[in-house]
Amino acid sequence: MDKQPITIILQPDVHYYPKQVEYWPDLYPFVHKLLQLFHHLENTRHYVNIQIALSSSYYQIFESPEFQKEMDTYLKQDQEVLEYWHGFNKNINKLISALLQRKSIQVLATSTGILPYATTSVGTQLQIRNSLTCLQKHLQIKPEGFWFPYGMYAPGLDLFLMDQAFSHTFISSETIKFADPPPIHEGRSIVKSPHGLTILPIHTDFSEQFSNQRIEMKDWLAQTSASSEEVVIYSDISTLLARLEELEKMDLILQGSEKGNLSQTEENVHLCQSFLPEVTPHSLFSKDLAYSWTYVHKMEQLVERNSTYHKDESMMDELIDEWLDATGRISTGLTIDKSSYKRFYPLKEVHLERKEQKRKVLLLSWEYPPNLVGGLARHVGALAESLVKIGFEVHVLTANTGELPETEAVNGVFIHRVEPLNSRDPDFLRWIGGLNLAMERKARELRFIHSFSLIHAHDWLVGACAMSLKTLLNIPLVTTIHATESGRNGGIFTEMQSFIHKKEKQLIEHSEHIIVCSVYMKNEVIDLFQHSENKI
Repeated sequence: MDKQPITIILQPDVHYYPKQVEYWPDLYPFVHKLLQLFHHLENTRHYVNIQIALSSSYYQIFESPEFQKEMDTYLKQDQEVLEYWHGFNKNINKLISALLQRKSIQVLATSTGILPYATTSVGTQLQIRNSLTCLQKHLQIKPEGFWFPYGMYAPGLDLFLMDQAFSHTFISSETIKFADPPPIHEGRSIVKSPHGLTILPIHTDFSEQFSNQRIEMKDWLAQTSASSEEVVIYSDISTLLARLEELEKMDLILQGSEKGNLSQTEENVHLCQSFLPEVTPHSLFSKDLAYSWTYVHKMEQLVERNSTYHKDESMMDELIDEWLDATGRISTGLTIDKSSYKRFYPLKEVHLERKEQKRKVLLLSWEYPPNLVGGLARHVGALAESLVKIGFEVHVLTANTGELPETEAVNGVFIHRVEPLNSRDPDFLRWIGGLNLAMERKARELRFIHSFSLIHAHDWLVGACAMSLKTLLNIPLVTTIHATESGRNGGIFTEMQSFIHKKEKQLIEHSEHIIVCSVYMKNEVIDLFQHSENKI
């Protein structure tokens, strides 16, 4: 049986280093300690599963001849490590590959920036792919695990990881503790996300105790051994070096430890936003960084726009590299000066500018052909194509419940399909809530490319998204009421029916105009919701 009950994730104090030489002096002490750690692991048998999470900039800098030259000078203070450094020709990536082969360490992929702060799905995808491309290039591996910088996670990111075939990630046990539904063992159990990604809990309490060197290792191990699950903690390099020798002195305890009995059936839960104790979302949005965040978000939106319309791959690579560097800098707390954006700005001219000649309509419907649930999809499909024929540019936001493309143009209609954030939830109301959140997020992306003139919502099912977008885009909202809950049931009798009736009323009140399909429906809406016929 596996004798490694403890997993320690090494995250550096500085998440990202720019490629410019002037930033490297602060990197040398970390690399020195990293080499000490690797040298120790090569020469000592250990029972701790050590995983490292370095952003792509580290692996790129490690390959630089200039970095290797400067590091050579720095290491002259430590002859033993200097000889070790020369033993693998100053190539740290080569050393990491060798340690991976010996299973002395594991490597996790991690993004350049903070993924919850990405404003577009393209930006999120590019950061994840960049991490994979870097590891495949420098280490020839494709890791199964992903580490969120600072442990910062947001709902929906699990889907992006699943799309890139990651099997697991790590989230604070405090977040898992308050998941819906509440999991067993108060957040210390392995769970699955709504999209099926395995989530391992990071034991923040054990991590804090591990970093407190006044707590003796035998006492710390006694506490962790009481856990019913494998213990996962995170550590900085200095603490790990100091504690590793202590752990190995507890050899008998570790050899006698059996890996905790993992849950045979991992629970599917919904998780909220998460972050580790050292960093809060607000701490990265200081006044000093506000200017830089504005530029980073502008850059990302231009990258998203160009990735859709431009075909020059070399120019796009340059554009993406400049944006990734800016993203990494600000995620580390470095401000971005105007020169960075000025280097980036001319590159955005590769975008094929298109004149806005047509009025654009954003049409919201939970079903749309070929996804046919009832008559609504056929009605909306025919309406959208008719609007195109009379000169409108129509964009439809709808649910993607199958293997259909996320974006496509059919008969002149631009269709944008989104996966509900909780797509596998059997509760229909929660599923609808997740759909509205996903639709609203997609619309936020589209607004940077398109100037919409009107929102057209179909029934209460998309009402939450429609009302939010009306405020965000500051444009009129028109709603078609195809049927009312009262009309379908001959009245309002249950709590569910009352809930839907209230949602219908809210949507009607927030709409500039209401469209109905018959005089009968017009009278029904007037009677039920006490609205004048001038609005209908």
